[in-house]
Amino acid sequence: MKNGKLEEKLLKRYETLSKNEVGTIITGTILVDSVEGYEPMCRIDKDEYIEEYKKLTDIVHSNGANIIAQLHVIRDLDISVEEIHKVTELFSDAAIRAKKSRI
Repeated sequence: MKNGKLEEKLLKRYETLSKNEVGTIITGTILVDSVEGYEPMCRIDKDEYIEEYKKLTDIVHSNGANIIAQLHVIRDLDISVEEIHKVTELFSDAAIRAKKSRI
């Protein structure tokens, strides 16, 4: 995984899962923002990722399975009210991107 982008190996993994009569797949963690030290993880913090997730969704749906995005944020438990608002905005933006991706 480079810069949060989906790699062919991951797409193949989901394709294999969807071909094996799995009704619904919940993705692994998809970060809603960029966090230093977590670069190898999938992200959906920018619109540029939408087409990749559309491709993933199309692969899974073509095999008769459903897919649900597991959106995730990495933060300390002790955060400010301002940070809570920021996290809420990040999830909202990521959910919109996931919806556009049909995931």
